[in-house]
Amino acid sequence: MIRSFGFGTAFLTIALAGCAAKPPEIVPAEGVVLLEGKPLPKVKVLLYPQAQFDAAPDYIAQGVTDEEGRFQLTCHGKPGACACENIVAVVDEIPEELTLTSAREQYYAYMNSLKNRPVPEKYRTVATSTARVTVSADKKDIKIELQR
Repeated sequence: MIRSFGFGTAFLTIALAGCAAKPPEIVPAEGVVLLEGKPLPKVKVLLYPQAQFDAAPDYIAQGVTDEEGRFQLTCHGKPGACACENIVAVVDEIPEELTLTSAREQYYAYMNSLKNRPVPEKYRTVATSTARVTVSADKKDIKIELQR
């Protein structure tokens, strides 16, 4: 009885390992984030690939927008994003020195100095974001348009 359990477990492990898909190709990707048609500066853009493969959390592409709302993505240590459908999350990029409790006053001054805020709550997590983009090798430039 014990031997058959061990064989069954080993078979299941091998079968599951055989089902693992390779990650999608990482292709160059950059773009712009607009909120109500205006650039959204100083936000972190996260693209969560929707393809099923091992280590998917390691393949979340990310980038930070500049003053014009433009960003360049990196994924798994390479420039770009996974060539597949991605859920988009957009969050405020807070400088490390402003996250300390002693820096609360500086934090509020910084947040008040940012243009076109706040980022709507629905875009801040992958669980609630309605934004989607499809990345492919022939579509390098991405435009993410958010609405309040």
